[in-house]
Amino acid sequence: MKSRCPFEVEPVSARYKVDGNDLLKTQKHLVREGFMIQKYGLFVMLTVVLSMWSAQVSFSGIVSGEGANQGLGQKTTDGTKNLPGSGLERTHAFIEVAEKSKDWSVRKKAFDNLRNSVIDPRNQDQKIQVRLAKLALDTDSQVSREASRVLMHFRGNPQALIALKMAIKQQKDDVTRGHMLSTVLTNTSRNKSEIPYFKEYLIHDPSLYVQVMAAGILGGLDDNSGTEICKQVLSLSPSESIAMLQRQAVVSAGNIADPVLLLVLQGIVKSGKPSLARSHAFDAINNIEFKLKLSKSEKLAYLKQALGRPESKRWARMTIQSMKDSEASALLSGGRK
Repeated sequence: MKSRCPFEVEPVSARYKVDGNDLLKTQKHLVREGFMIQKYGLFVMLTVVLSMWSAQVSFSGIVSGEGANQGLGQKTTDGTKNLPGSGLERTHAFIEVAEKSKDWSVRKKAFDNLRNSVIDPRNQDQKIQVRLAKLALDTDSQVSREASRVLMHFRGNPQALIALKMAIKQQKDDVTRGHMLSTVLTNTSRNKSEIPYFKEYLIHDPSLYVQVMAAGILGGLDDNSGTEICKQVLSLSPSESIAMLQRQAVVSAGNIADPVLLLVLQGIVKSGKPSLARSHAFDAINNIEFKLKLSKSEKLAYLKQALGRPESKRWARMTIQSMKDSEASALLSGGRK
């Protein structure tokens, strides 16, 4: 909502109290002031022209590489695509924007570009890692989260891993803390040696949401320790207050893929109430049933059936793409014909 301008133009009727006795004097006053307004108008026009010329010169300086600090802000308004350099040099330019810009949309875009850049190890160095670690420990939860999502790609870097764990520990927002756990999973390349770390959050974190997130991450590491917590959450009566929690529990249940969870997931599907939890429940059930198929032929048959079901088609496609198997990929080719 726009704030009201504190400088309001006073109406002429309020400034000139015209009556029959003072008409002549008022007319002379208006003529004199009209002349002043005309002079002032010329001054304003000259000022505008000079401002436009100045802006053009400044813009030319930015394009030619002059005025680096001012140009940095100008160039990031369109997504930082015009920043100079490439590779490592460009990555340094991105982090400069991420650190200094006061516009969050520009800052967010810089973090996105940083993440895409550092996926390539050639665009990583110690200076960037140290600066990202500092941002990851920022008290602003948005900055901390975005910096951590970049830092997680410094795989196998001990300092990066320490910074990520510290950032998660200091994060006060439950949902953000829960989702930031996945940065450790990515940074360690899903190393099962981190299972005890995630179990600490499953058992001791005060937030049920974080516990459910940890349960799902552990499930992806073939550890079913979080089965019971997911079952308890999914057994609760659905309500708006726990909708997000139950949706995450469904996703975590799919990662755990424990047959014990099938019954409660099927109950969510049979409820018939359209919701994100119900949509994710189809995927979770598919994950569990697919995991129970032992032979390759059984798995391929299941995928073929799933492709024919509207609620399971997306899951089947994603699963086939992740398998990178020629026979499974052939099912997709047949489905498009």
